[in-house]
Amino acid sequence: MEIESRISPDTVTRQIDLGHTINFSLRSAGMGSLYIAMWEDGVFREYSDLGRRATGRLGVI
Repeated sequence: MEIESRISPDTVTRQIDLGHTINFSLRSAGMGSLYIAMWEDGVFREYSDLGRRATGRLGVI
């Protein structure tokens, strides 16, 4: 898994504990934004990368 260097240490540790191999990105501009939408246990969940000022969220059901 390639991740940005600004990811919190506890998140990196958790990913390693889950068996992922971590490589830190050398790209200073970052790797883009993250948007996730999923249905889990009867609940619609959505997430986005709030660390990016130019991005927003819009929930559509």
